[in-house]
Parts: sequence; structure tokens; C-alpha cells
Amino acid sequence: VLPNNMGVLATVLMRTGERGSQREGIRPPLLIPPAALQELAEKLPKLLPMLRENGLDGNALPPAARPIPWDEGPTIDEAERTGYMVCTRFAFAVPTAEHPGPIAFIEVAQSHDPDGPKGGTYFVMPYQAVLGLSEVVPKVLESMAAGSTSPAGDDLDFDFARLNFQWDEATRKATMNRGYLSVFLRSQGIEGMPGMDGLVDLIPRLYIFHSQSGRARLPQVEAFLAASGIQVDFHDPATISPARREMDNKMDALHLEARSRIRDSHDPVAFWGWFDAELAPIQRAALEAGEGRSFEARYANLLQLLKDAGMMRSH
Repeated sequence: VLPNNMGVLATVLMRTGERGSQREGIRPPLLIPPAALQELAEKLPKLLPMLRENGLDGNALPPAARPIPWDEGPTIDEAERTGYMVCTRFAFAVPTAEHPGPIAFIEVAQSHDPDGPKGGTYFVMPYQAVLGLSEVVPKVLESMAAGSTSPAGDDLDFDFARLNFQWDEATRKATMNRGYLSVFLRSQGIEGMPGMDGLVDLIPRLYIFHSQSGRARLPQVEAFLAASGIQVDFHDPATISPARREMDNKMDALHLEARSRIRDSHDPVAFWGWFDAELAPIQRAALEAGEGRSFEARYANLLQLLKDAGMMRSH
């Protein structure tokens, strides 16, 4: 199941006659969107009686050489590596007694242009495969519905466990499931995989969101944030003042914006002018609310980050 209700990745096993012998193969992963799955769930119960009425519920086709792995679809990494097609329609022809078996029509489009040119192919399916689809598709839809929304009601449904983030302190390098991240970003309208600087900005935002939504924190991600000079403070809302919470939120935002500006500009005078103007009202509000010590701790961490990035004051 792909993130953000994009659909599922499926494997299609095919058999074809070649030089008088039967051959089996596997198509590249097929992304089936929720609309196509929903149509299958609605129409398969009506199709099965029609197949029986026309004598297409027997074993006219030999079974697959191995069991069909309904719950072992391709991984996102696999789809990114081999490429995949988007299923724009998955339908069945009205059965007749003259048919050799249930006939499915699968229409596909290129993954990078799902609204572009489409092509379709007719397949004769074993009755047992159609029966299996009728049993599994509703369960898949239930699974997608159960994980499609986050506790905060936002559509940003990111799974840090599937990211499989690992930080190597010795080499100061991060490894992760870039295939999963790529598909997630694409679901958010972001086509290209960001560089490491972009990931450093992205991962804290995702992490803050999910921690605030009550999701479990991952030690590997916390280690990465700390090693990257990013401090993410979490507090029980019942034990801190609204002023402290507001100050933390504004300092987090300032931190991320500062990282972005460091990458885009090498003019220290302009940077520090912007920085001081943004910082002053945060500091003033914190002092007035008696949160001066907390502000100084956050400010010291931010200054260290800027120093490590080579952004020194010119005066």
C-alpha cells in the first residue's frame, strides 16, 4: 500500500504460448489507484454469478506454476528500480459461453504521465484468480482506509518505520529507503528527490508533525537531527506555558528558514540583517513572559549551527 492513499503496487503474473510451449513471466510493478480498486470491489460480486452461468467457473486454464502471492506485492524500491506503469482501468468483459475464460481488460499509462496516452491489453484469467481478487480487493481497500488519514487530520501520512532511516556517526552519512521517500514526495507533488540539504529541512518537518500527532519517536531520526545540529524540543503541553510553546514554534521555524537562506545566499550582511529582525520580536516576547533562560538556550544552539555553516558576523 502506497502512502497518502495513492493506491497499491501489484504484481501481474502472465502466461503466454511461445514456440508451442507455455512460458510464465512477471510484468513490471503495476500501480493500481483507489478508483480502479473500488470499481473492482463493486463489480466482481456481480461478475462471479455471470461466470458460473456461462460455464466459465471451471479449470479451463491451467493454474499458475506457483501460488499467486496476493499479499506479497513489489516494494517501492523495486518499482523505482525497474520502473512501473499506472493502471488507469481494470475491468472485465461481459462473459459469454464462447469465451475461453474470464476476460480482463487492463489499461495502463506511463508513471510520469498518468493523464497522457494510454494502452490496454485483454487477458484471459483463471476463474480462481478472479475469485481471489473478489476476496482480497475489499480487504486492501479497508487497509488503505485505515491508514489514509493521520491523527491530526492532515493528509501528510508519512511512515518513518518504512523510511528505515539509519545514521552512521563515524562517516556522518545517512542511509534510507529512498524509493519510499521518492513515492511519498511524488504524492505531495514533489517530482525530484531533494539533495541532502533539502532532506535535512524536510525530515525535521515530518518528524515534528508526526511527534505532535502522537506517533512514536525513532531514535535513529533523533540521532540524525542532533548530529546535523538540529534541536527539536518536545514538551508536554500541560506542563509548559503558552508563551514557551509559541517561542519554541517560532524558533523552529526560524531555524529551518535560516538553513534555507544559508544555502541560497552568501551575503553575510544581508543574512544577519534579516536574522536580527526576525529574532528580535521572539526574544522580546520570551523575556516579557519570563522565558528568557529557555530562549537563550535555543538561541545558543542556533548560533552554533550558523557558526558551523560558516555564516559569521562581519562586525
